[in-house]
Amino acid sequence: MLVANVNDYFSTEIFKGVSSSLRKKGYTAVMLDSNNDLKNELEMLLSISTQHIFGGIILQPLNTNLNLLEENLFNNISTVVVDREIENGLWSSVVTDNFYCL
Repeated sequence: MLVANVNDYFSTEIFKGVSSSLRKKGYTAVMLDSNNDLKNELEMLLSISTQHIFGGIILQPLNTNLNLLEENLFNNISTVVVDREIENGLWSSVVTDNFYCL
């Protein structure tokens, strides 16, 4: 899981849930922190996409620019985007609705 900032409470809570769920399926979760730095994020995405050591990525991106993400995250790795909406993105996403009230 690549998060925007490991110091963000929401990011660590998402990771704890992801890690628990993956462990039950026999996977080990790893959290990578872009430290709110777009350059770090893009370098990590490119590295993840090309090393073939990860089974997938859960991404909480800083960047929501589809073209920039597509340049650095290849389609050969299963990807889920969390906490951000990326218009016309190719990946599954999980976002919260902070505006809708019942």
